[in-house]
Amino acid sequence: MLPITKILCPTDFSDPSYAALEVANEFASHFSATLIMTHVVTSPHVVPMPEAVAAAKLATFQKEMEKWAGNALEEARSMRVPESVESRILLLKGDPAHEIVQAAGREDVGMIVIATHGHTGFRRLVSGSVAEKVARTSTKPVLIVQMPGNNDE
Repeated sequence: MLPITKILCPTDFSDPSYAALEVANEFASHFSATLIMTHVVTSPHVVPMPEAVAAAKLATFQKEMEKWAGNALEEARSMRVPESVESRILLLKGDPAHEIVQAAGREDVGMIVIATHGHTGFRRLVSGSVAEKVARTSTKPVLIVQMPGNNDE
């Protein structure tokens, strides 16, 4: 078996991502691995407005999003990760799939445990799949967890 000492588990604070976190908790407990919970704050889409106003409001909004996400990550960790599992949080900024893959390399994790929302058809075409992009581009093993009964064909 692979020596798994660190597990990266991204969350978007949805039920499917919490289902993946439960699986990550089990692996971390079994391997005595450190669980790294992460969330990626994406850049907001900008509505055209005067440049000075847009820049100021965007910077403020981005800082508020990062603050909220950091607090939400810490709260999720304290409520959903057993004290017996060594864990920490990692807040990232940018494109979710890219940042998750990069973080997995920087942190030298043994595996990534990530949720899929199970979208199919038009919804998948429109939104894409972060989990699929991570699995396709990561050099680390990726376990994709789908919540039971969660598909919307």
